[in-house]
Amino acid sequence: VLTQALTRAGCKVHATSSLHTLMRWVDEGKGDLVISDVVMPDGNGLDTLPRITATRPGLPVIVISAQNTIMTAIQAEEAEAFDYLPKPFDLPDLMKRTARALEAQFLSEMLKSAGVGETPEGFGGGVGEDQFASFLRDAQAREMAEAGGIGLAQTLFEAMLERSHD
Repeated sequence: VLTQALTRAGCKVHATSSLHTLMRWVDEGKGDLVISDVVMPDGNGLDTLPRITATRPGLPVIVISAQNTIMTAIQAEEAEAFDYLPKPFDLPDLMKRTARALEAQFLSEMLKSAGVGETPEGFGGGVGEDQFASFLRDAQAREMAEAGGIGLAQTLFEAMLERSHD
């Protein structure tokens, strides 16, 4: 149902129920967003979030779950999921969250292009400093998107919603 709805909304969707396949796609650089269930046939979707973050920093992950408990929500937050949505969920709500995640990713790339987080050559913080700068840019971009961003999320959401009714 989710795959069909997002495809109708104009998204290019790669769907799998396998964490192994998901991680292969992440490793190959496929996709701009991950929507993952917690309970998967070959493991726990929350357990893959640290690896996704290490492999593709800034790749937004929206976690969905029928395990509608406060612990699941806390675990998703601790694992740095972009968002958490308990099942059953409203499809337009998921589309809105998807659009917000894509805008945040876009804004993070724009901040990086603008030099936000870059350090002077002489500082020498190395890889750790670059990773911290990446996390900082992602957090700034997320806050910007949450505050309304540049309107991209709303435009994406409206387009997705319109296409889903066709």
